[in-house]
Amino acid sequence: GVDNRVHALGGSLLAPVPAKLRGGLDLLVSNPPYIPSAELPRLSPEVRHDPPAALDGGPDGLDLYRAITAAAPRWPRSAIPTGTRPMPMRPT
Repeated sequence: GVDNRVHALGGSLLAPVPAKLRGGLDLLVSNPPYIPSAELPRLSPEVRHDPPAALDGGPDGLDLYRAITAAAPRWPRSAIPTGTRPMPMRPT
């Protein structure tokens, strides 16, 4: 199993990750909000039941992606190719 190798942390971006792990992570997984603020009122009821903070990605839907992209390079090991940041995106 992976119980002793995988640790899930909840919080705002990388805040819950201990500083001693800087440069030592193998993988960062995130599901940030990506819906532009102006589109929130038009969402289906099934989606609108989620908390606004889980949906609202700012004016263009990319606010959290910019924050993650700025912070993430300091955390993974060098085995992750520079510039590789797989992230979910909304269809255009």
